Amino acid sequence: TKFGATSRKLRMVIADLTNLCANTTLSDSEAPLIAALLDSSLIALDKNPGVRPIGVGTIWRRLMAKTVLIAADPSIKLALEASQLCGTKGGIEAAIHAVNGLWDKHALDPEFGVLLLDAENAFCTLSSIRMLHTVRLRCPSLARFAFNTYSRTAGMCLRGSDGVHGEWFATSEGVTQGDPASMALYGLATLPLIDELKLRHPTLLHTWYADDGCGAGDLSELLAFHASVRELGPKYGYHLGDKCQLIVPMEALETATDLFSNTNVTVTTGHRYLGGYVGPTGEKEAYLLDKVNTLCDGVDRLAELALHKPHCAHVLLSKSLLGRGIFLQRIFDSASDAFGPMEEKVSKVFLPKATGLRHHEDTSVPSSRRLPDRRLSALPRQLMGLGIPNLQLTAESQYRASVEASAYLTQHITKLTDTATPFKVASHVACVKEARTSHRHRVEKLDKEMLATLRGDSELALTDAVEKKVSGDKSLGEWLADHPSGASDFLLSRDQFHVGVCVRYGKTPLYLPLKCDGCGADNNLHHALCCPHGGLIDARHNDVRDAYGELAVKALGKGCVRVEPPIFPPGSAEPGDAANSRGDLSVHNLWASRVKAILDVTLSHTEAPSYLNRTADAVLRSRQQRKKKKYLKVLLDQRMHFTPIACSTSGQLAPEASASLKRIAYLLHLKWDRPLSVVTRWVNTRMSFAIVRAVTACVYGMRKHRYCGDLFEDGAGLPDHRDMIGH
Repeated sequence: TKFGATSRKLRMVIADLTNLCANTTLSDSEAPLIAALLDSSLIALDKNPGVRPIGVGTIWRRLMAKTVLIAADPSIKLALEASQLCGTKGGIEAAIHAVNGLWDKHALDPEFGVLLLDAENAFCTLSSIRMLHTVRLRCPSLARFAFNTYSRTAGMCLRGSDGVHGEWFATSEGVTQGDPASMALYGLATLPLIDELKLRHPTLLHTWYADDGCGAGDLSELLAFHASVRELGPKYGYHLGDKCQLIVPMEALETATDLFSNTNVTVTTGHRYLGGYVGPTGEKEAYLLDKVNTLCDGVDRLAELALHKPHCAHVLLSKSLLGRGIFLQRIFDSASDAFGPMEEKVSKVFLPKATGLRHHEDTSVPSSRRLPDRRLSALPRQLMGLGIPNLQLTAESQYRASVEASAYLTQHITKLTDTATPFKVASHVACVKEARTSHRHRVEKLDKEMLATLRGDSELALTDAVEKKVSGDKSLGEWLADHPSGASDFLLSRDQFHVGVCVRYGKTPLYLPLKCDGCGADNNLHHALCCPHGGLIDARHNDVRDAYGELAVKALGKGCVRVEPPIFPPGSAEPGDAANSRGDLSVHNLWASRVKAILDVTLSHTEAPSYLNRTADAVLRSRQQRKKKKYLKVLLDQRMHFTPIACSTSGQLAPEASASLKRIAYLLHLKWDRPLSVVTRWVNTRMSFAIVRAVTACVYGMRKHRYCGDLFEDGAGLPDHRDMIGH
């Protein structure tokens, strides 16, 4: 969007190149033209034990592969069905639920076992010829792109320790781990092997996720299954390694050890499987506790980061670390108690360091400088929360949602007869959507019930301002949800993040001076936002005005935006304040072509003592109507539009302010040729960050101006330099 026509031309070129690779077959004379595009940098990752080679391709190849995968996704899912789960939505969870469900039924069966297969560098040793042949037969829409990218030798560069020199390797087999298309291609390539194994061993349960194969059933049949994989696998490039695991009940441990004594299979009573665990309940709980302890260590590290960069730490916790915990909840039943230590770390270590407020149970500081109740911060940001859920309370609902979403797929995985109803991708997708909708409705209902409880809980240490915000504030807090980005100016400093949280909950920053340096009164958040001394209220107003003006310039150009235009034409009003009245911005072509719109910004602290008997929405509507009553008729007589931009210090917008931002987003959507929803979110987030920064400058700004040197006594522009030297 920044480079206009040049950017559009680049996108068209990339689209043409993608179309060429996906829909034509490049000849041997044409292939060298894109050879450099297919080369990649080689990174060796420690598998502990072993090495996993990862190829980091060029950004253009990755972009092309992702585009082709989006177009070919329906065909890929139709080809993989329930045989290979690496391309199926919710495949990992379905595989874990299916295997654990069968294990629970046969936990005491001395003849039962679960065999987990492990291949040596499966992606690198895959037969390229068989892969291309299989893709051509089973997924023709992906065949040409696969042929053009994998039918010829490609180069991989391993950089040397000096960062300059390196080694080049030529690869002509397998698929490149790191290529977005590699997982789909590998899954398609293994389908013939999986089909042959199912024909030979129809009584076993077969689950495959990429190269992680699993068979569950009778021990003697599992021994034959292992032999079949060793026999059939090499011709497809699937070579078993020495890390295969056989999981059996304790009663079958000795029998299984003797039966598999001539193989490289390790017999055990429990082992990790696809991020979950298969084995006795005690071992599952120990594995889960170990994972939770790892997450607790991650919370500690993020808490240290939060001391200096709380915005980044908050996003990493809410978008990444808690996501790993939620995945564990979706595959382990009755996991609530295991997440107790993690919740304690979040509430007592992370949140105080990230927000600059003390824990809500810490009575050494006033309640205005303590965190709100944890039940409030655990709510979504749309309901005045921080978007950091309490994982101790979500385990049951997450596991139920996972079981419901994978029910259809799990049912087809566990059917062992050929007479089963054919797997339908559409039915699986419908099952996932229905489960997701049901889960969302349950969570929304619980969150609203919790919010109602918080509103009526007299034991909570909430100020009147916080109770008002919890009950009526509609600010969505976009600055909380967006990823930090210096390029997009979506990045808050430590003080800005702290003030944003404090304004959200009506709290006073912990290190705010006790006395106002402007008037000497007792200082708190509300006084800092309302004190008229020092001109900081005007400064925050101007900051918001300038941010709005920047958006208008992006949408309509510099020539269409002016600052502080006169409201009354010359000579139309009596001399005085009315004649000098000015708007904040004039924007040409905002609402209609060749018509000027006057915008007047007002930024109100809706939790000020004088507003406590009214909701934030009522305050903003009142400010909006006051502006319209004062200026609307005068401007309509001049054939101009008038739009009051009324917003609160917490980011809530009055209806006409919200409508004006939507209009600017629509104009940018037409100009940039980007989806309207994406541009609208960007515009709202930009204004949200601008308000937080403006409010922070008002809270921490200096109100009492201090001058260096002596007072001006002789009329000179500077104090006497001799006196300054004497000092």
